[in-house]
Amino acid sequence: MTDRSRDLPGPEPLKGLHLAAGAWRSMQANARPMLVLGVVVAVATLVVEQGAATLGVDIKTSTPAFLALALVTGLIGATVSGMATRLILQPEAPRWRVDGRLVGYVAVILLLSLVGNLLLAFYMSFVPVGPDGAPANPPVLTPAQASQMFLVMVAMIVTTWVTIRLMLWPVGLLVGDRDMRPSRSFSLMRRGVFAVILAYAVLATGPFFIYAALAGQADPWGRLIGAPFAAFISLAIAAIQAEAYRQRTRG
Repeated sequence: MTDRSRDLPGPEPLKGLHLAAGAWRSMQANARPMLVLGVVVAVATLVVEQGAATLGVDIKTSTPAFLALALVTGLIGATVSGMATRLILQPEAPRWRVDGRLVGYVAVILLLSLVGNLLLAFYMSFVPVGPDGAPANPPVLTPAQASQMFLVMVAMIVTTWVTIRLMLWPVGLLVGDRDMRPSRSFSLMRRGVFAVILAYAVLATGPFFIYAALAGQADPWGRLIGAPFAAFISLAIAAIQAEAYRQRTRG
């Protein structure tokens, strides 16, 4: 039977609250394996951050250190995110299998996040820091620096928009949907960007700010408490993209 949804002239708008609710139901329906994946992310995140702290790596003042940490944590998060996404969309598939589809998914996720991480590192390079490594208060910027920061912020917004439009592409690779090329993902996610942002806001904003506040602390207890929030963010993102894929391709 032909999937007529592929030939529709334009997708209906996604609804952010419905997207968040569907993602939450998927997380609840797969609570036990999600918990296992969450523990993996939390432990791995804690080990990486504690290792960076032990080595004296300061991601606030060192762009290479920031990019290296972003790559390692991104690799961990993308791998677990892929397993969680496949768990939701293909519950009959082996849960912990690492195969070519998962590798392709992780590679595309890292590729899509690369530009955002580079822009974020560039943005951070403009933020004046004090002797303690904290942002200077008040920050002192030249007019040229302020203009460059504004342009970087605009570029980050555009990058986020493009990344969301392409979010179905790696999911298609993961589940073996050969028709889910970048162009098709870009088309299907039309009228869906703001819904995804709203779903992220509903499920992940609180955990993100808690994690950001705790992860930057020198106290290892702060990192220990923050690690589970990092895990929840990774799983929430996976559930949201799985729900977006399901709504856009399966109705």
